[in-house]
Amino acid sequence: MTSDAVLDRWARGFARDGYVALPGLRGAGEAAALRDGVELAHQAPCPTGNPTRLHRHQMFRRGPRFAAMLDRPPVVDRADPR
Repeated sequence: MTSDAVLDRWARGFARDGYVALPGLRGAGEAAALRDGVELAHQAPCPTGNPTRLHRHQMFRRGPRFAAMLDRPPVVDRADPR
């Protein structure tokens, strides 16, 4: 389980920079599948109506490869601490 301090540091980095790099968090195959999904998502207008071409909201709704990210630590640990 990832500590609250580490998660808070990641959140601050994301708020400051707009991204967080977490080397080694996912394997090369999984990273490639996510990259392909992001590229595909940017080939069509955002379904939420966001006019920018640089951002897509609610990527977890773009298929199982993204939805699966919500069920993994540290995301699920933060959403449902037990």
